[in-house]
Amino acid sequence: MEEPGLTLRLLAPRKGRLFQETRRRRRSLRCLALWMLLATAVVGGCDDFPRDPDDTSRKVQGGILLVGLIDNPPWVQVEDAAPQGVEVDLVQDLAGTLNATVEWIRGSDHDLLTALEARHIHLVIGGLSTDSLWKDQVALTRPYFHEVLVVAATAGPSLRNIDGRTILVSPGTTEAMRVEDHGGVPVLEGTAGVETGLSVKPNWKLQPGEQAVYEMQNVEHVWAVAPGENAWLIGVDAFLRRSAARVREALRSWPG
Repeated sequence: MEEPGLTLRLLAPRKGRLFQETRRRRRSLRCLALWMLLATAVVGGCDDFPRDPDDTSRKVQGGILLVGLIDNPPWVQVEDAAPQGVEVDLVQDLAGTLNATVEWIRGSDHDLLTALEARHIHLVIGGLSTDSLWKDQVALTRPYFHEVLVVAATAGPSLRNIDGRTILVSPGTTEAMRVEDHGGVPVLEGTAGVETGLSVKPNWKLQPGEQAVYEMQNVEHVWAVAPGENAWLIGVDAFLRRSAARVREALRSWPG
C-alpha cells in the first residue's frame, strides 16, 4: 500500500502544475475572447465615430480647403502675392492628397480663430503651439514638430540666467518679449553700436560654431482645426505625422 501512496505523492505536484498551467491558458483565452467581443461591440456600436458634424472631411475631398493664415515666418509669410512658408507648403501637400483647391484667408489671429471656432473655415496655420490661448475654443492637432528657443553664442559656458544681459533678437518676432520675460535686455539685430556675443534663435537655426548657452522656451508646434470635426482632425494628424521628418530640412532651407 505504500507504493501507490508514494506514486500519488510523486505525481500530484506534476499534475497540479499541469492543471494550473491549463487553467491559466484557459483564463487567458477567455479574457482574450471577452476583450475581442467587447471591442467588436464598441466598434460595431460606433460605426459613425469619429465623425464630422459639418462633414468637413467629405466637403474638402475634391473641393475647397479654407485655410486661415497667421503671419509668422518661417511658418507662414503673408505677402501681396501668394503666401509662403514651411506650413504653407505643407498645406499645399495636404490639398494634393485631397485633390482640393486651397483658398487662403488672411486676417488677425483673433478673427481667424474666431472663424475657425464657428466652423466657417477648416484650418488655421502660422506657428501655433500647444500653449495657444485658443486651445479650449478650437481643436489642436498633436504636436508634429518640437523646437527650443535658445540664447546662442560662439563661445563660453552655459548660463544659469540672462539677467541684465544684452541679447540680439530678430525683428517681427516674439523673441524680444521672451528675452524680457527671462530678465534680459533685447536689442534688434543690426542696431548700431551694440556689441554682444549673444543672440536668440530656435535650436534648428544654430550655425556651425554656435552653441546654445541658455534655453528659454520649448515649443510644440500644432495646427488648429474646427472644433468637433473629429474625423477631419484625425486625418490632418495622420498627414502631419507622415510629413514631420522633412520639416527640419525645410526650416533650414528657408531663405529668412
